Amino acid sequence: MPAATLRSMVSYETMLPAVTALAMSIGLGWLTAWALVGGVSGRRISWPGGGYWLALGACLALVVVATLASARYGRRMLAGTTVRFE
Repeated sequence: MPAATLRSMVSYETMLPAVTALAMSIGLGWLTAWALVGGVSGRRISWPGGGYWLALGACLALVVVATLASARYGRRMLAGTTVRFE
């Protein structure tokens, strides 16, 4: 398997579920906060502060680092001397 194919496959299989879960957690968290805070007290909510987005960015950076590391390891596993053909 070519290294580019492996890299794209690992990226899709790692990043797509992570980004989907992250987007859904942001959306559902905001919806829950809106329903509870707005419904119970009548107050309005706004978007989170900068610390929230910083933590979110750090999580995404960790996902990218893990994806790159696994793609690098997979490329090393597919080297000609380590692959057995049976």
